[in-house]
Amino acid sequence: MARYEEYGYEIENGVGIIPEWTMEIGEEAFNGCKDLESICLPKWVKKIGYKAFANCKNLTNVTLSEWIQEIDNSAFEGCENLQSLSFPRWVTKIGKSAFEGCSSLTSISIPTSVTAIGEYAFSGCSSLTNVSISSSLSKFNKHIFAGCSSLIDITIPPSVNFIARN
Repeated sequence: MARYEEYGYEIENGVGIIPEWTMEIGEEAFNGCKDLESICLPKWVKKIGYKAFANCKNLTNVTLSEWIQEIDNSAFEGCENLQSLSFPRWVTKIGKSAFEGCSSLTSISIPTSVTAIGEYAFSGCSSLTNVSISSSLSKFNKHIFAGCSSLIDITIPPSVNFIARN
């Protein structure tokens, strides 16, 4: 039995199916799942657990729930074909290495609600060209965008009063 089945999740024709009542995607639920190509999280999901979707090499599309508040450490780490992502307005925390190695991600917009972005959160996102941060973030942890070799434009809000040395 695959880990995601233990949580009551399914994959049908590449699409992850999660019950509507789900409030949290469990740790390592889909970690390394090569069959997962797309996932749309139910509206009640508030947290994506540690390595929940890590190393899903064929995952290209993720639709986050409108009520998501926390994306835990390494949640999408190594999802090298993830192309786009839109953060809903209630996200407050993006964990350490949450999107590290998502080398097909091209642009991100971080909403005002985000107060914490962990170290290496977007490290190794080599196709990332544009980043807009319109959050109340006050601190930039180290290596957030390390290895983002295509990064051309980043908007840092005036609320940031500390940028860690790399």
